[in-house]
Amino acid sequence: MSKWKNLYNAVCNVMAQYGTESAFGDADYWVLDEKSNWAQRVFISSWDLYKPEIMFDLQIILQDFKGREIWVSFETKETMIGDPLVGIIITHDRIEEHIDRDAVPVTLRDIRFEP
Repeated sequence: MSKWKNLYNAVCNVMAQYGTESAFGDADYWVLDEKSNWAQRVFISSWDLYKPEIMFDLQIILQDFKGREIWVSFETKETMIGDPLVGIIITHDRIEEHIDRDAVPVTLRDIRFEP
């Protein structure tokens, strides 16, 4: 099995612990099933998955895939206007927040993903 497929499967396994998957926005998330040499995309459509532990679990996977990244976009019904306003880039040694806090529900704005 290819490295990309192994990473894809590992990401799917982690995300399945936290919610349901659908490519059509009617579930909690979608793991893009398109081959990439450097990044695996995850689209999250539920604020219930706005949790640091999910990002930390995804980062653990990357210990076996150094040089690859996981790009997480929060694209809820409220934020699906062009470019995602809430995104996180995960590598084996860092978690980068790219978050417009005004796009996040008030009750979640204090949550930080960088360790």
